[in-house]
Amino acid sequence: MQLNERHIPLDGASNFRDFGGYDTPNGRLRTGRMYRSDRLSRLTDHDYARIEPLGLRLIVDLRRSSERADEPTRWRGGVAPQDLHAPVFEDDGTPTSLIQITGDPQTRTAKAVADMMREVYRHLVRDPHALNHFAHIFQRLTQQDMAPFVVHCSGGKDRTGVFVALLQTALGMHWDDVLDDFMLTQALYDGSELLAERSHQILETHGVAMDAEALAPVFEVHPSYLEAARAEAERLYGSWAGLGAKLRVDAEARGELAARFIT
Repeated sequence: MQLNERHIPLDGASNFRDFGGYDTPNGRLRTGRMYRSDRLSRLTDHDYARIEPLGLRLIVDLRRSSERADEPTRWRGGVAPQDLHAPVFEDDGTPTSLIQITGDPQTRTAKAVADMMREVYRHLVRDPHALNHFAHIFQRLTQQDMAPFVVHCSGGKDRTGVFVALLQTALGMHWDDVLDDFMLTQALYDGSELLAERSHQILETHGVAMDAEALAPVFEVHPSYLEAARAEAERLYGSWAGLGAKLRVDAEARGELAARFIT
């Protein structure tokens, strides 16, 4: 399945795509059942006409409550999908944040920001709050057939990327394919608008000017980000599969997922 077959070009979201279609030892992941995206709050009427035929039944929104309040998704299509809010980051932020980065001139560099991003990914696989929400999403997907569904956050790359990797591996995808799918965001996601907004926010809030090159890692994806999450899972749970067990994705749950998402 080529990128142009996965990607659904929209005016208000650059990273909306199908993450099925990959081979596993148990069969091929079904297409037209699992989608991922950046924020949906800026979709146009034309975009709604484009996604209406997908027949979405569920939106999994991984954004913070404050992000949803600032940029609510007001569905303008036909029958609105069910909304599952699973804010894997709390509103008080993550252990390493841009506030800490901007506080020290020595850390206002692309390397420091990339290190921060890897820590964000580690946080996502160890934080009890995040794990509880990931487990709840899996519970919803195994107990009810809610496909087709779309999972998203603001950029559709970090929070969404970790959850998609968890689901794809639970369905038996090889890690190399998971990484390849993760990296498709680099070809699709246009974070320039958010980059400008974040630069302005930092300047207004902290009186610190950070150039675009230093902030760029926040709006990019790199294999090392997802690999940092995997290494942290291996350290804490013995393996990436051990993280799945922590989320209560056992053999029965994997069977339910396979029945819905593997052909």
